[in-house]
Amino acid sequence: MRIIRLYYPKDHELILAGDVHRGSILSDKEGFVSCIDYVLKEANRRLILMGDLQDSRPSDHRYFDLSEVEEGGISIPEIQFNEVRDTLIPAADRIDVALFGNHEWDLRRTGNWTNRLVEELKKESGRDDIYYGTMSCVVEIHDKDDPEILLYKIFLHHGTFISLRSQAKDFEQQQGNKKARFKLLLRELASDCVIMAAGHTHQDIIVPPTGQLYLYHENFKVRQAYLHQGINERYIDPNQRWYANTGAFLLRSTEKLGYDGLPISGYPERRGYWPLVRAFTSVEVANGVIQDVKSKRIGEF
Repeated sequence: MRIIRLYYPKDHELILAGDVHRGSILSDKEGFVSCIDYVLKEANRRLILMGDLQDSRPSDHRYFDLSEVEEGGISIPEIQFNEVRDTLIPAADRIDVALFGNHEWDLRRTGNWTNRLVEELKKESGRDDIYYGTMSCVVEIHDKDDPEILLYKIFLHHGTFISLRSQAKDFEQQQGNKKARFKLLLRELASDCVIMAAGHTHQDIIVPPTGQLYLYHENFKVRQAYLHQGINERYIDPNQRWYANTGAFLLRSTEKLGYDGLPISGYPERRGYWPLVRAFTSVEVANGVIQDVKSKRIGEF
């Protein structure tokens, strides 16, 4: 696993965004552009890319569907790559890490498209501190003004191994089951990270530290206190961490015609998926302390 060190001011906002699937007719290109615009609006915003920026289905892949290919042959990986790169170039000064997802992995026989993206963004920005994060990495955020001070660590994974479903009848119980499973799948992958984040599921689940009430004994008295967000130590209790499923930019359906000129039923419709959220994750930090981790849904910011 790669460990990456970044240097941020104590007041900053870190954006986690991925699952764009450029090349699919269902990709919400405008939504992703609005995410990039959001990053550029404030000088203290930074961006980490969570993978699956390209759809990149080889024609022999079991999920490949010609009808979902955008008109103009955008199933060609080079065209998809160029579209992603051109969208990201205006934000090259703000991008710090790029992960690959299972869709880029499907193209591994043709090269490492994510590392190529990183190198081209470096060239465009004149920077040498944009990092290829592989599919999973730990990022240490240090104080820009005092580099020896660690502000927090974040564990990142594209999330290929994660599937979140619930058979519960009630919506709130469904959400609770999904949160519990998401937390369970991530919590043992890094014990010293206060944020555990993954993409892939196209959901925007956020699980905050529990704030659980507990009892302790001091000076012959029984006292009580609340759990708080974990601090920088070798082991942070799983209940004192943040967990973030970082959303996506994929439509469930479209009125566009497919490559063959016919109406389409994309794989979310064919598989009976519920409405798909379009969102990214925002980590808000003030005076070096995480204040909030929240989902930013397209059209609501």
